[in-house]
Amino acid sequence: MTEQPDGLADLDGILRRRQGEPAGPAVPAGESLGGAEQAAAQALGQAGLTRSGLRQAAAREAGAEPAATPSPIGTTPRVPTPPVGVGAVAGAPHRRSVSAGRAAFPSVTVMGANTPPPPATAVPLTGGTSQVADGAPTRRSVGAASVGSAGQANPAGATGQHGTASPSPAWRSVSHTHPPAAKTKKKRRVGAAIVGVIGELLITMGLLLGLYVAWELGWTTVEAHRHVEAIVKTEVLTRPEWIIPETTSPWAPLHTEAPPVDEDPLAVPEFGEIWAVLHVPRWGYDYRVPIVEGVDREKILNQGLIGHYPGTQGVGEIGNFATSAHRTTYGAPYNRVAELQVGDQLIVETDRYYFVYNVYDWEIVYPHEVRVIWPVPNEEGATPTKRIMTITTCHPMYSAKQRYIVWGELAYWADKSEGQLEDLVPPADRAAIEQGQEG
Repeated sequence: MTEQPDGLADLDGILRRRQGEPAGPAVPAGESLGGAEQAAAQALGQAGLTRSGLRQAAAREAGAEPAATPSPIGTTPRVPTPPVGVGAVAGAPHRRSVSAGRAAFPSVTVMGANTPPPPATAVPLTGGTSQVADGAPTRRSVGAASVGSAGQANPAGATGQHGTASPSPAWRSVSHTHPPAAKTKKKRRVGAAIVGVIGELLITMGLLLGLYVAWELGWTTVEAHRHVEAIVKTEVLTRPEWIIPETTSPWAPLHTEAPPVDEDPLAVPEFGEIWAVLHVPRWGYDYRVPIVEGVDREKILNQGLIGHYPGTQGVGEIGNFATSAHRTTYGAPYNRVAELQVGDQLIVETDRYYFVYNVYDWEIVYPHEVRVIWPVPNEEGATPTKRIMTITTCHPMYSAKQRYIVWGELAYWADKSEGQLEDLVPPADRAAIEQGQEG
């Protein structure tokens, strides 16, 4: 054990005699503490000094690390800390609180059992923490009292390591701070405004999409019909070589022999020029759409016209007279293709002749299956012997995933100079025309 200085030994002895414990040099029996000794002991008590504190102070002066002394109250050792802050006596050791190992909570020094805390001026608590006189923040105590390192409850206002706080209604439970209501309402208004803008944009896009669909399916068809009718009136019926049969003339005789095109083939028109006009009684006796050379989408099909596949046979010739047109937009010439039945007529009118094909078969294929427009459909390299007409269009409706195919075979032909074609006149009107012919 390290030898104590004389002054500390005297104080240690006085403290031992005050606490009724034997000290180094025994006091003679019946001898009591003198006035000076009593004053010194009282000062030591007020300063919070104990025997262990004296020993630790002596060890620090001697340069040795003091050993921790078991706490008489609990199992947590009291380790001295340097005197810091207001409310502690200069040079006096401090005791750590039970939570001394938690860095987030400042320790509370427990003074002597009968020692009142020194007075100090506390700063009002705001925002969940209190600022003591030396400016160090401390946490609020929970309830009206706090627990010190020895497990004893200290009343509100007890001395802490960083100062004291006077009893106040603010020393209640810790409450979390919340954002002001004004900020919350502002955030809600901003969020509602953003959602409103997005909603308006979606509604606008929906309206624009609806207008586009209406234009694509409706207005383009209206414009195409007008364009087609104008072509028929200005470019077909006005052609010098185009024969218009007399309505009073008798019905033109029907020919089943080889048509004149075998000896005098029709000249293949240039790209975009008119071949003939197609009539389909199943789709209406007023149905008539020009057939032009080529199947270009923008220049021909989107104009509401029917295109002829270049490289396939001409009208009335042996082989395959293959055509293509839209089904749902831009006039949709082949819109009602699925209504065709076996035996229905496909009538192709040229400058001088009528060529009547009867429907005999149909099929749904994929776009790459070009076998359907071969001279002999579905038979590559075969020599054609029949005069075939092919209709190709998109399938299903409003889609280009597949192709709807209809085939017709030439049944007969008629010369326009010999009269009208009876098949192009509605049945209700035929009787009147026949009476006129007889008269």
